[in-house]
Amino acid sequence: RLRYLKYMVEKVSQDPISPKMLKINGHQIMEILSIPPGPKVGWVLDILLEEVLRDPNKNDFSYLQKRVQQLYLIEKQEIT
Repeated sequence: RLRYLKYMVEKVSQDPISPKMLKINGHQIMEILSIPPGPKVGWVLDILLEEVLRDPNKNDFSYLQKRVQQLYLIEKQEIT
């Protein structure tokens, strides 16, 4: 039982529960999108965190990079 509890604690401690635990950060998002700091970066991080919380396997830089680009395109289409 103790081994199982230790395993569960270790597993949960590795799951992202804040944007800082994502495999991508705000600076990388700004670089990918060529945008300055601002609320858009936080918006993207919040969406990515929500997705990764639902499926921790999505916490992969290449996947997150693609999602950043997709989210930016979706937002641009909604604006125009």
